[in-house]
Amino acid sequence: MFSTFPREVDISVKCFLGDGSDDRPFVVGVTTKSLLRSANRDPASVILHVDATFQLDQVSYPVIVCGLSDGSRRFHLLALFLTSQLEEAHFFSAFAALRAMFAQVTGEQLSVRYVMGDADSAQFNAMRSVFRIDCTYTYLIQERMRGLHGDIVAMVNRDIYDLHISFTEDEYFTRKKEVLFQWNKRPELDTFRMYMEKQWLSRNSSNWQCYLTPSGFATTNNPSPPSTGDISSYDCFLREHVHDRCSINFLIDGTSDEVVRVLAAQPPRFYIPSRGRSDEALDVAAQFSVSYARMEVNSQSSTGWPVNLTAEYCPCRYHAKMNCRVDWNFALHVRSHGDGTGEKLMVNRSRKRRNHAEINRREPGRPMNAGHALQKD
Repeated sequence: MFSTFPREVDISVKCFLGDGSDDRPFVVGVTTKSLLRSANRDPASVILHVDATFQLDQVSYPVIVCGLSDGSRRFHLLALFLTSQLEEAHFFSAFAALRAMFAQVTGEQLSVRYVMGDADSAQFNAMRSVFRIDCTYTYLIQERMRGLHGDIVAMVNRDIYDLHISFTEDEYFTRKKEVLFQWNKRPELDTFRMYMEKQWLSRNSSNWQCYLTPSGFATTNNPSPPSTGDISSYDCFLREHVHDRCSINFLIDGTSDEVVRVLAAQPPRFYIPSRGRSDEALDVAAQFSVSYARMEVNSQSSTGWPVNLTAEYCPCRYHAKMNCRVDWNFALHVRSHGDGTGEKLMVNRSRKRRNHAEINRREPGRPMNAGHALQKD
């Protein structure tokens, strides 16, 4: 059953609704008890998503969507807010009302550790004011490279993904210095470089690196759950690497039963346009796939990735970013410990029986050792 709640109540415990003006803002939330109770989780295991959508009503009031995403990249709706504007006061009223309603239904305080939203100072300040914590904010970088040459766009995309997939602060600052140095040598990137330095590489909007986000969680406001079919489709990119017996790498760690060497090889990519999508959207989607596929082979040695079957760990950057055990599933499949989806196989305890082929291999005629038992030694 849906329930609505306002941003505040008056002395007579009546709902206070404004008219949408600057002096009397309008903020109303919609949620259910089951949605609020499902959000009662460990704050380190979920990400709070905040996004706004427009053109849903006749008076052009925006709707703020609040929800959670878990490690499986499933989105769980938390509440909807209809508000007259998107100023800091409106965000503050919405977040405060959500926190009060959550405490009233569950009896506990709503704790937030990771937040994903727009690069908006009003939203950022309201979140910090309501929850009073130094929560980590992550953002989706929007492309502003229209009119640039395709090679330059591809280079900038690679640099942005390299900055994003940084797992330590020192690694990020080192790559940031190198990227800005390369961008500074190209005059056509002056406007874009100044925009990135001001908007995404400093201040509140600079927290979009992997070391600030839990592994395996969604990094956009459109989280989509991975399916077993997507994981199985990666099998064509993986190959088992067999070492020579004289190889130093084989002598070091190739004899361990817990470690399987898996060589990730990138096949030739080809471009297939689809219906219902613009050329610009197709180009962005292709760049997204190429950048993440590059993480599977980045820093990979000639002997492949050492996949530890016991620890379920692979040192590749794709595993650290997505927490997706593609290499581990493939290694289990090679060792006959798992199927194509990564599920472990049951132990086969049946006795080995002779098949009909072995029986038919006997020489025709009477067996030479046939005879009475007392006649044998």
